[in-house]
Amino acid sequence: EVQLNFQQLPEHGKLLLGASNMEIDTEAAVSASLLQNGMIQYQHDNSETRNDSFVVIASFQDSKTSKPLRVDIKVNPVNDESPLSINIRTLHVWLAHEKTLTSSDLLYTDKDTIPGNVRFILQDDSTLGKFISRRAGTGDEIKEFSQQDINDNDVVFVGNNRTGKNELLYRVTDGVEAHRQLRVLRVRVRQLSMSAVPNTPVRVEAGGRAPLSTLIVNLSRVDGDSSFVNDVVFTVLQRNASLRYGHLEMTGQHVSQFSYLDLVESRVLYVQSGEDQWPPNDMLLVSANATPEVLGVPVVRVQVLISYPAENGSLLHANE
Repeated sequence: EVQLNFQQLPEHGKLLLGASNMEIDTEAAVSASLLQNGMIQYQHDNSETRNDSFVVIASFQDSKTSKPLRVDIKVNPVNDESPLSINIRTLHVWLAHEKTLTSSDLLYTDKDTIPGNVRFILQDDSTLGKFISRRAGTGDEIKEFSQQDINDNDVVFVGNNRTGKNELLYRVTDGVEAHRQLRVLRVRVRQLSMSAVPNTPVRVEAGGRAPLSTLIVNLSRVDGDSSFVNDVVFTVLQRNASLRYGHLEMTGQHVSQFSYLDLVESRVLYVQSGEDQWPPNDMLLVSANATPEVLGVPVVRVQVLISYPAENGSLLHANE
């Protein structure tokens, strides 16, 4: 009689023998007739797995042995759990900007469901903007999207030029199971702010002129973007302490306003008046303004160091 020996057992289940449900191990020799009569069964361990296998060898009268045969088992999944939340974070959006919803903001997993079938259904309308599909390209609001859409960076929040906070209720489902309790997606829209800090002073000889460079000020924005500096415009503040001993020029003309790009090109000159034999140091007060969505107009106080020739031919500074 042909005997069966199970050289490798299933990883995600077990083999049972007959009505007794006795578990088969690698030491057992089982009659092939039991297999033919349907008396050997595979029992899955109920894990979230879809494939399993075992290896069997057939022998006859201890003299003839077959080659090992691998038997593959396909496990039909049973949708028996709702999606599990991994990331639920506040979506931070800058005013007048778009923000892509990523898996770092919202992520659910489901071992028996592909990401495309894990779907989010918004229950509320946002007062601060709307979600759109980048792939669709229509700009129309969407109230439902999948985890795969999020993974593909397809879901984008577009603000409506209002700042504030929203708590949007949503339901997550895998098509069969759904969370009974509504979840909250928080959206916060803030206005960008800019800072301007004085850096290197302007150095000029009495009666001379010196270009202003980008080194006179450090500009930064809270979102870390540096490209905005090309939009910054500086305005000279007409106060008693500002430009007492000189003025600013561009192309031979007095100016009270200039751009960051003018500094890049060294087009702005500080011109010392030369009216005083021993001029003290001067100071330049300017306000820095950028695009309308950037909050705040910081004031920068730039020091102007004036030097003049000494008797020995060297240069003296006003504070020496």
